[in-house]
Amino acid sequence: MDLSNTFSECKVFNFRCYTLATRQKANTYIALCVVYKNVAIPIYWNQLDKNGGHSSQEDRQNLILQASEIFNLSGKVLLADREFVGDEWLKFLKDAQIDFIIRLSKTCYKKRITQSIGVSHSSLEKKALKRKTAIGKVFRLNGNEYTFVAIKNAKKDIAEPVLFLISSLTNYKEITNTYRIRWRIETCFRQLKTKGFNIEVRWYPKAGHIFA
Repeated sequence: MDLSNTFSECKVFNFRCYTLATRQKANTYIALCVVYKNVAIPIYWNQLDKNGGHSSQEDRQNLILQASEIFNLSGKVLLADREFVGDEWLKFLKDAQIDFIIRLSKTCYKKRITQSIGVSHSSLEKKALKRKTAIGKVFRLNGNEYTFVAIKNAKKDIAEPVLFLISSLTNYKEITNTYRIRWRIETCFRQLKTKGFNIEVRWYPKAGHIFA
């Protein structure tokens, strides 16, 4: 696979932490993956000092800076789960002009969102439960503007009836439709492992290696 051509075609990339077990030990990696035909392809990663834990904001920034020396990340959208939040991290992405859509927990930035001009966080949550389309507002955090989006969970999860997202993009429909890609690629990545692709063997342990 020619990753340079594949990467140029991709408009979405994904940020994940993986714990990969070998016979000797388990290692935790933070990985940047391009999304190509609903498959997440790791293109750059670093091994974390801690095993089984989350990455720090500094870990993520370092990986993006290193990957940016090889790949042009502008014009692409980063998708990430709730563990990939943090004031400095969001500011870093803004300053780097990297668009992103990140899932939030129910309480993350709730006070900031409610205090900003417009409808409160709780009101948006209630309205989202009664709608089929997304609802949201713009709020400020450390001098930067972000879009907060709430949408009813299509999976009808009792524990999480509403999904919350934060993004540098402004169109609610674009934000929710793009984030849905992340659910599809997670399934595809699991299938790669369970259907014969032994990622524990193929994943090289050193930081910065790229698949040939």
